[in-house]
Amino acid sequence: MAAYDFAPVSEVRRRDLPREMKERAVINNRREVEKARRARILNVKNRTIGLDVPALNAQVKTKADMHTLEKRRQDALDQAMIASTQQADILQLEVNRIKASQERELREYRAKFQGRQSRREYDLSDPNTVRNDTNPIEHPEKLGLGSAQLFTGMDMTAEERKLVQAEQMRAWCAEHIEAKEAAEARERDATLKYEHAQNHIAASLDGIISMHNSSKKNVVLSTAAENKALADAKREHTEREKAATEAQNVAEINTAMDSAFLTEDPATTVSAINPNRPVPYHFKGLPVEYKQHILDVQMHQARDQQESKMADKANDAAWEQYTLSANREAVLMERHIERQRSQQRRELAETHRSQAAERRSRRPPSARADPAPEFFAQFGTSSR
Repeated sequence: MAAYDFAPVSEVRRRDLPREMKERAVINNRREVEKARRARILNVKNRTIGLDVPALNAQVKTKADMHTLEKRRQDALDQAMIASTQQADILQLEVNRIKASQERELREYRAKFQGRQSRREYDLSDPNTVRNDTNPIEHPEKLGLGSAQLFTGMDMTAEERKLVQAEQMRAWCAEHIEAKEAAEARERDATLKYEHAQNHIAASLDGIISMHNSSKKNVVLSTAAENKALADAKREHTEREKAATEAQNVAEINTAMDSAFLTEDPATTVSAINPNRPVPYHFKGLPVEYKQHILDVQMHQARDQQESKMADKANDAAWEQYTLSANREAVLMERHIERQRSQQRRELAETHRSQAAERRSRRPPSARADPAPEFFAQFGTSSR
């Protein structure tokens, strides 16, 4: 692969390649396939999970590109929507301005050319017709042939009628005031009587409530005294039971501490039938002398084990030293053998050179000689 660059060629050129190059290309292709397969095998995640990581990466990249394109398209749509909204707002403002101008012009036209006074029926629906009407007698120059008649809106006795109406109104007001004062007096009397009755009822109710509270207080006090007496009796009974229980517990503790089980009486471990026979289920521990003997044996065993470890360590060190010396001797022997082989190769090469020189000296001279430069100079001299 390092000597040749196998670029893609056509089938014709591949047939023209030497067999060695084709074989080298096949071998290199197999090596690349094996290298890729080994990388897949040595990848723990790919081997255990069984995922095609390049395909997944390609899918992730494709999805990311699609997401980017979708985001760009959405941004373009958003920008177009914003521009359309702004244009619509501008058009709506223009429409509103035109409508306001038209309404303002319509109001001005109506106020200027379509007033109520310009209507034909305005005198029939004028609310100030009677107020604006005048008495014909006050203006004799306006009297005519029909002045003896009474027209709508004419009232010649208005002043006298207003005086009579005022007197009647004052009388009615006086009567209403007297009736109202009498009703208020009756209401005040009824209110006073009701308040006296309510005060009497409230005083009676307060007395009853005070009697009830005093009786309730007495009941509560008597109940509290009774509960206190019961609590004192219960506390004394509890204290007596606690003292008796503590005394019983102390007695049991003393009995247990003085028992043969806790004192570990050695006499209980000897059989009553045979004094030389111990009772297994009454075992109370080993004697002090036997415990000391066990400790001495354990110390002796530990000392023997330590000496054995030291001996093993010395043997390991001696074996390691022997191994190093053997390895050193083997290396020296291998070097000596390698020097002998090098000497033999040099001698063999010298022998081969001498044999080759001898064969060349014995070979007859060749009948064919290489052409001289004059032979090639005779070609290409024509002017045609």
